[in-house]
Amino acid sequence: MRRKASTQTHIGNNKVFYGVAILILVTLFFSFAGNAIFPDSTPIRQDEIGKTQNMITQKMTLLDWKYAPNSKEMLVVLGKSPVDDGSPIFQKVTSYAGKSKTSRRYQTEVVYNTDTIYVVRVKHVPGNYGHVYVSIKEKEITDEDAIYFSTGMYGLQEIFFYSDYRRVETVPSIMVASTLTYEQSNINHQEQSVRKDIANEKKNIQQYQTDIKKLQENTAKLQAGLALQTETEQENTRSSMQTFAQTIEQRKQKITETEKLIDEYEEKVVALNKQKQALK
Repeated sequence: MRRKASTQTHIGNNKVFYGVAILILVTLFFSFAGNAIFPDSTPIRQDEIGKTQNMITQKMTLLDWKYAPNSKEMLVVLGKSPVDDGSPIFQKVTSYAGKSKTSRRYQTEVVYNTDTIYVVRVKHVPGNYGHVYVSIKEKEITDEDAIYFSTGMYGLQEIFFYSDYRRVETVPSIMVASTLTYEQSNINHQEQSVRKDIANEKKNIQQYQTDIKKLQENTAKLQAGLALQTETEQENTRSSMQTFAQTIEQRKQKITETEKLIDEYEEKVVALNKQKQALK
């Protein structure tokens, strides 16, 4: 009986030992191999190509972002365009900083910096960089430039574009294109943005027209029921009809304003196409 009890105790202890051993092995396995098996769960921060941000004197559009693991290089292409108020573009893009999640600053080289494009090469970027962001600063405008701006627009402005190793386009090697290629890309993105604005405004007009039709139908129903109403009811009905009429006029005014805006957008498309033709 003692031998049997001792054996059972030994087996029970072994079960505990094996359980602890397995737990330790699993813990070590996930510690060393977890990243290779399970995807990175940190939030993805990758700006889409075509994203535009406004600065003081210009808009910056992300045209391209590539990473070459073999050479550990990145190429970031940004387009410049005037802000919507028609202010001129000044050469105020002054700095670029590539940083990882450990706040390491990478060596950078400005490849092109023209009136319409800004291209930067980032060097010595390891494959496990995590996240890199581009920091672009615009200096305070000079007194000569100040005639174009109000006092509230003075100062230093900084914008950021972000890249994530899980989303950035990977290429065998970094190939720098000509300025002409990037300038054409910048114009194409501007045109796409304007055409998107045109499509959205046309949808707004359709909605205004739908509103007008419903208001007119409701007005007709109210008009048809006037003969059967008391004097007080008729007064309330006419008040509602007057409100509908005012709303209809407001919608018609919105349509007129939106049509003018669409005309301006279409003029921009024509101007952009002329710029595109001039590059050929």
